[in-house]
Parts: sequence; C-alpha cells; structure tokens
Amino acid sequence: MAAASRRSGSRPSYAAQRPARIGSDLDTALQTVTGVDPGSSLQTKPQAAKAKVAAGDYRSAANILNAFANQLAAQTGKQIPNDVAVAVANQVGEASGLLTA
Repeated sequence: MAAASRRSGSRPSYAAQRPARIGSDLDTALQTVTGVDPGSSLQTKPQAAKAKVAAGDYRSAANILNAFANQLAAQTGKQIPNDVAVAVANQVGEASGLLTA
C-alpha cells in the first residue's frame, strides 16, 4: 500500500494535467494567428475552446477546434502562409488529441 500511495501522491494524474497542456497548445495557436486575418474569428476560436476546457466541456472544445481547423485550412495560402498554417495545425491537433484521449 505504501508504494501505491507514493506513486499516486507525488504527481498529478494525466487527467489533471490535461487542461494545462491543452491551454498551452491553444495559447501558442492563438499567438500565431493573432492579427493574421482581417477579422477576429480565427482568434476567438482558440479562446472559446480554452474557456470550454476550463469549464470541463471537452466535447464542445473539440467541436470548436474542429471549426478552427476548417477555417485555418480555408485561409492557408491566402491570409495564412503555408508554414504558419502547418505549425498551428500541429498545435491544434495536439490539443484535439488531448481532448479525445
């Protein structure tokens, strides 16, 4: 029993770490797309997803990230350079993977 309590008591569980890791990925994506498109719709989606994650609503956050990925794909090569779009898509993919894990 002592070994089990040492293992579980010293580190936060993966589930407890998930919101912070997703938030970090979304912060990076947000910084990358800020000021890229003429409006703010690319910027509002990562913010909205982050708020849903903080509220524990992972399904809604995943849906918002899906919409963000679609919008990102539509703007790739237009308002968003290809290399930037790939980097942001990777961050969003990591966040999405954590949401569905």
